[in-house]
Amino acid sequence: MKALLPAAAVLGLALAALLLAGLPAPAPPEVQSITTAAFLKSDAADPGGQAGQPWERRDLPDLWRRHRPNDAGFGWYTAGFDIAHQPDTPWAVLVDHANSAMALRVNGLEVGREAPFDAVHVAARASPPLLFVVPAALLHAGRNTLAIHLRVERDINGGLSAVEIGPQEWIMPRHQAQRFWRIDLPRALNMAGLVAALFVALLWLRRPAEAIYPWFCALAVTWALRSMYFTGDDMWLMPLRRLVGLGGNDLFLATTLSLGFALLVIVVNRFARRQAPMVERLSLCLCLILPLAVVPLGNQVLAPLLPAWHGLAVLLAAAAVATAGRLAWAERHWSYAIILAGIVFMLATGVHDWLVVAGLVDFTPMPWQVYGPPVMLATVVAALGGRYFAAFDDAARLNRDLERRVADKTAEISGHYARIAELERATAIAGERDRLMRDMHDGVGSQLITMLHAIEKGRLAPVQTAALLRECIDDLRLVIDSLSSEAQGLSDALADLRFRLESRLSAAGIGSTWDIDETPPGLAPGAVLQILRILQEALTNTLKHSQAHTVAVSWRVDRAGGTGTLCVADDGIGIGHAQAPGGRGLANMRQRALRAGAALDLHSDTRGTAVTVTVDLGAVRT
Repeated sequence: MKALLPAAAVLGLALAALLLAGLPAPAPPEVQSITTAAFLKSDAADPGGQAGQPWERRDLPDLWRRHRPNDAGFGWYTAGFDIAHQPDTPWAVLVDHANSAMALRVNGLEVGREAPFDAVHVAARASPPLLFVVPAALLHAGRNTLAIHLRVERDINGGLSAVEIGPQEWIMPRHQAQRFWRIDLPRALNMAGLVAALFVALLWLRRPAEAIYPWFCALAVTWALRSMYFTGDDMWLMPLRRLVGLGGNDLFLATTLSLGFALLVIVVNRFARRQAPMVERLSLCLCLILPLAVVPLGNQVLAPLLPAWHGLAVLLAAAAVATAGRLAWAERHWSYAIILAGIVFMLATGVHDWLVVAGLVDFTPMPWQVYGPPVMLATVVAALGGRYFAAFDDAARLNRDLERRVADKTAEISGHYARIAELERATAIAGERDRLMRDMHDGVGSQLITMLHAIEKGRLAPVQTAALLRECIDDLRLVIDSLSSEAQGLSDALADLRFRLESRLSAAGIGSTWDIDETPPGLAPGAVLQILRILQEALTNTLKHSQAHTVAVSWRVDRAGGTGTLCVADDGIGIGHAQAPGGRGLANMRQRALRAGAALDLHSDTRGTAVTVTVDLGAVRT
């Protein structure tokens, strides 16, 4: 029910506007309205040229078909009006409608004549409101006469309306108001329909998959062309009428009526994303091919076919209403309801004009049908626009949902990363703890246990005990140095080791040189410890076994190659002469190099020993 409210509002407003436009505005006191006249059917050039013929009284507006069906020809209308004083300004005569054409005389002098009045043939047309200016000098105080010569072709609306006469400044606004409602506004609506068709055609070029767009363009153009007849813009049909030999617009009006409703059925189906191919093709064939077959046969064949043609239009209109009504009731959406309202309004205007033609409703010169198609097209445009903007709203809503989901997933992933980082820290701490326990157990722990057993058995002298304790302390310090912060790095750990061992080397009579490069930060503590232990093992061997006088320690970093090289070289007697039986110093160094992911190279002869360890710095980073 809520979906039908916009449709009812549109329909009510449109009908109210039509009723207001059709109501005549009250004339000011200065304007005289002529509603009765003397009538004489005559083609004489002067109203007095048929002396002796009886004149009859006619009420205005006067439709000739009321007196005699299919009446045509020429007739004179004469009436008088009084003026109190000689006017100083021009007066004007307003004729609401004169079908088919007229000429006007005031006090015996012609003041205006329509161009079609002298034409060989006057086609059926919608008469515009006519304004004739009467010079002030042509009028005089007292009784004045007005004579209208009317030419009527075989037109069901042939006749003359009431006439208003008065000062031009009072008549001109009334003429402009009538022209606005009957000519200017319908023309503007026709132009709006053509502009809407052009706009939708541009949309179709951008989105050719939308099947409704080309059909809407055809619908808008068809109804706009049909409305041109009622606004007097159908002069472009003259060459066509002369070509096919048809004197009227009946073929054009009948064809555009049925074709317009056939296209309307297709547009409603496309809007609902439904198709009825067989019905649509049959309708288009009847509305397009049949006129081409009838044109060569002329009016004799066309006239009997007009009722059937109008019946086809009624059937198509009923199909459009039924389809739109069924969709409005089933979908309960405002877009279907407003389209239904537009179609019903257009049919209502057509029924009103048919009642006027049938004589069941008082004649009005303004056909309501000029407003029906524009309102119907406006409702279709509104429905299409609503669907178009609804798609934008759906896209915006989807974007918001997507952004919300992305934000939720981002927060979820961030939480996962935080938990992963926490787990990595916990794993690193656990791994470091295991490494420290293993290093303490394998290094200091085993030395202390060995020393404890030796002391218990009385095998160690105090000097030996002190030496073993010193080694344990050195090993413990190595473990602590390997835990130095990233800012300190291997270079600082080597400097600390040099501070502790250089004095021992000097006390043993061994001179030492140290060349330490700055090490990039980030080496794993385990790798640092193994490098320090290899250096400690090499220097310990130098102290105990090499009988060297000097030892050179260097740590060189190749930043381009990403490697570090530790070299310990002495000038002792070489390993072959100095290695104690059963010694495991070399095996320990190789094992530690393997743990650090490094390569160890040993060169020894009688001139000394050189231990070289090459470390891939990128592989041992934390």
